[in-house]
Amino acid sequence: MPLIDRVQLDTLVTVVDCSTFLDFLKSSRLVNTEESPELFYRSDEEKRKIEEESDIWMEGMPPSLAYALNGSYGMPPAGFDQGSGVCGLLVEQTEVADVILLNKMDLLSGEVEHLKQVITALNPRAKVISTTFGRIQTLDDVLASAKGDGVAMEGVVDDHKDFVIASDAQNCSDPECTNPLHGHDHSHGHSRSNEDSRDDGLITEDGQTCQDPECTNPHHTHDHFHGHFHSHDQSNNEVELNTSSNGAVCYDPDCQDHSHSHSHRSENENSLNTQTHAGIGTYVYRARRPFHPSRLLSALQKLPIVRGVPSEKGSAIHMDDESEKVFQQILRSKGFAWTADSNVKALYWSHAGCSFEMQCLGRWWATLPKHQWPDEATDDILADFDSPDHEESAATDTSSTVGDRRQEIVFIGTGLGSKETQSAIRKTLDSCLLNDDEWDCFRSQRTNEALLMSSFENLLEARMLT
Repeated sequence: MPLIDRVQLDTLVTVVDCSTFLDFLKSSRLVNTEESPELFYRSDEEKRKIEEESDIWMEGMPPSLAYALNGSYGMPPAGFDQGSGVCGLLVEQTEVADVILLNKMDLLSGEVEHLKQVITALNPRAKVISTTFGRIQTLDDVLASAKGDGVAMEGVVDDHKDFVIASDAQNCSDPECTNPLHGHDHSHGHSRSNEDSRDDGLITEDGQTCQDPECTNPHHTHDHFHGHFHSHDQSNNEVELNTSSNGAVCYDPDCQDHSHSHSHRSENENSLNTQTHAGIGTYVYRARRPFHPSRLLSALQKLPIVRGVPSEKGSAIHMDDESEKVFQQILRSKGFAWTADSNVKALYWSHAGCSFEMQCLGRWWATLPKHQWPDEATDDILADFDSPDHEESAATDTSSTVGDRRQEIVFIGTGLGSKETQSAIRKTLDSCLLNDDEWDCFRSQRTNEALLMSSFENLLEARMLT
């Protein structure tokens, strides 16, 4: 019997060298011995010795194989994937952890709280423990502490939903909120429970919260809130919230204004996401129209990226100096993306530090017949739809619903807790969405992938996630 059938990976632990973490986080270098030798060797003498030994036993070996077997020592041969940047590697190891040990805390001076808040922003789920010389109080803090529910059991989609929930929960500014996932001690004046422990929020026409839990006023909007951990009774009326470019909430369920961010609201979501930890903030951008690939390219080139984004010039977008400054402060961004060159591909946007990658996760669930959906995942899938009644087979050129196709991107960076910086991100990305004429063109070509690729050329490569 294979060992993997007898054991389970329960808890992933990442040890952070606090004395160098923030410096490496700003690095644009690649993870190889030429650009980052300190990650591989403790001294120049050790480097010389290892390289001499490697040259002997790998003599005559094909360059690509030698580079791979040698643990990325040296420079890669032509055409070989150079792999992760230093910043991307740090971010990945920080995010994929159940426990994070902050080691060498005694070597820090004045940056302790800032470091902790960066770590928390990158991984809001992990238990964070400060250590010196790697010492912890008890092994119970580390060994099997995830109790079978750690990150090893999650995939990209689960990870994304956890981040969105954490961002929205931390951003809740409602003094009456009692949502247990929001960590408040207040009471929610308008909440009530049913058998699924869900809340029905009552929102008046002017956007104010109705405090009457028994309210039957027909002028009040009843917005059903749900989380992906619960089963969803789709017979309840669910209202699509449309957030305009100025941050105001639009309550028109038939709104077609492309500048509105159309999001299916969950119990952890707010129309405006603001989170500040010692200067580090998070913000979730949402929309229900595809990006024009060329304008999106121009926006991506404003991020502090040196790897993964084509150098060709994209279509012009307007960004003032303040907006460009905001984009330069973004440390991490990731989430679902939809580009107009395809009505089928579900893309995943991943940016860390100086590196960017667009990945293809497969197809949007809306493109598959419901009988092909996993039974246990149906409720979670429908939670991402703009309407539970969306039927792909019945869609026309004038259909107002798009299923689970969406932009849902989490941004992490300095100063993103302010409405001004969030507005700068929102306005910039809204300008990358298809305008009304382009949207009509897209919908008329939506069933012809070849035509969409021709009409909306995309210079961004999207590799299949494996």
